[in-house]
Amino acid sequence: MNKIIFEREVVDFGEPTHITFDMNEMTIYEFKTICKRMASAIGFSEQSIEDEFGSETITPEEMMAQAHIHEIIRNKFIDFDKTGSL
Repeated sequence: MNKIIFEREVVDFGEPTHITFDMNEMTIYEFKTICKRMASAIGFSEQSIEDEFGSETITPEEMMAQAHIHEIIRNKFIDFDKTGSL
C-alpha cells in the first residue's frame, strides 16, 4: 500500500492538520491527480494548482501515447548518435 501524508505543525483556524491518502498501485497519471487533490485539500487556490500542475486533463491512454512518441524520438536520437544520420 502507498501513502501520501501531509502534516501541519502550526494549526491555523479551519486548516487541516493531517491528511492521508491511502492507495494501492497507481499510475503516474493517478499520482498527479492525488497531488492536485492534496494541494487543494491543504488550501492552495485552484489557480495556483493550475499554474503549477497545468490545467490539462490527460487520460492514461493519452499519456501512454505520449510516452510512446517520446520513446520513438529518443530512439531516433540514439540511432543518430551511432550512425550520424537519421
